[in-house]
Amino acid sequence: YMMIPNDWVLLAACLGIIILLSPSGFYGKWFGAIWLLPLVFYHYESPPIGQMNFTLLDVGQGLSAVIQTKNHILVFDTGSKVGQNYDMGESVVAPFLRSIGIKKIDMLVISHPDNDHIGGAKSLYHYFKILRARTSSPDELLPFVSEYCLRGESWQWDGVDFKFLYPTTENLDLDNDSSCVLSVTNSSHKTILLTGDIEKFAEKYLIENEIDHLASDILVAPHHGSKTSALNEFVDQVHPQYVLFPVGYRNRYHFPHVTVIEKYQNIHANLLATDTSGALQFKLNEIISAPTEYRLQQQRYWSFH
Repeated sequence: YMMIPNDWVLLAACLGIIILLSPSGFYGKWFGAIWLLPLVFYHYESPPIGQMNFTLLDVGQGLSAVIQTKNHILVFDTGSKVGQNYDMGESVVAPFLRSIGIKKIDMLVISHPDNDHIGGAKSLYHYFKILRARTSSPDELLPFVSEYCLRGESWQWDGVDFKFLYPTTENLDLDNDSSCVLSVTNSSHKTILLTGDIEKFAEKYLIENEIDHLASDILVAPHHGSKTSALNEFVDQVHPQYVLFPVGYRNRYHFPHVTVIEKYQNIHANLLATDTSGALQFKLNEIISAPTEYRLQQQRYWSFH
């Protein structure tokens, strides 16, 4: 089904339907169809060549992020499967993609097979054509076809560079420390680092082997801000402007851990978390836009004091 892209299109569509449903003797009744044309011809805004939009979705205690270039979409993780008939792919990720006019996913990355990262994947396969998939555990995505996300694989879409920094073939059986790590850089050298659930072992590997590619403007915090992550040297080398914590409200793990928060505060990073901000959106052009915090932008009446 189709999402109504904005309030003006909704208003025009409602007016058109009212006219079309008017009594048969109403003069010019069929002109109501004209008011439905914005539904057909509305042009969804996409970033210019060389630039990108980044959204960290609010999927509770889990991770799902979307990177949009001029003509392509990458989804990194899909949130959790909560019950037999409910998962974050269907309830959060798919509706968001429809809201920006997406009909296919060019690349799906599943960092590792923990439920809070892979749980919504099958729903996305059901609702969208997925052209390629990368993961650290292809067997967990069967019967869907996927390949390993291995260090060194890189590609470019619309002037935006994508590169996997981790894992290697030797590091594919380490649970959290086998997570795919993806670096994305636009033409203005603004970089996002997506880290899945890596912990200190993988961070140490990245310091030793990918130190020239770690500096990033936006970091999605490793392992939701667990104290098993955030080596001091890793924090110093990435040195992000923004650190984003994908966490659930009052999650039982108490993520992000206070010691991790302090480490990023010490480098004067801006810290944001999905449990308080909701979905977080950035436009990365020559500069990085101030983040849009969905929970603040779309407040409910019970949020006001």
